[in-house]
Order: sequence, then C-alpha cells, then structure tokens
Amino acid sequence: MALRPRSRLVAITSGFGHRGFKPISKAYFATASSKASEQFIYFISLVSWLLALNQHQVTGWNKYDDPMTASQNVILELQNLGV
Repeated sequence: MALRPRSRLVAITSGFGHRGFKPISKAYFATASSKASEQFIYFISLVSWLLALNQHQVTGWNKYDDPMTASQNVILELQNLGV
C-alpha cells in the first residue's frame, strides 16, 4: 500500500476515534462479544459516521433503537446510496 492512501486511512480512522470510541481490532465485528449490545452500538455509529463522510446525513438513528429497526435503517440507507 502506498504511503499516501495509508496516511489517509489513518486520518480517517483516527477521526472516528475522536468521537469517543476506542480503537478496535480488524476482527472486532467478526467475533462474538460478551458485550453484544456495545458491539452493535459501535457498528451503528461507525456506519452513520462513514455515511456522513460520504455527504449522506442520517437522521433519526438512535442508539436505543431496536436492533431490527436499526439494521433495517442501515439497509435502507445503503440502498438509497446504490450499494
């Protein structure tokens, strides 16, 4: 990987860390967690942040939403982007 893309990736990921989230491993979402609700909130927050980086603002998402509702919201927003 070239230096420029790697430095951009570091800048992007450190930007999310400034939102109060601790750094995670590459396999954080691939393994079972003893704190599944914490893992899910992290995932929803990460998706929301990544959408915001792409100038796609999401409104109405709440960390207290039902997991099925939150998952459906993620799917709908990704479909709206054509992903």
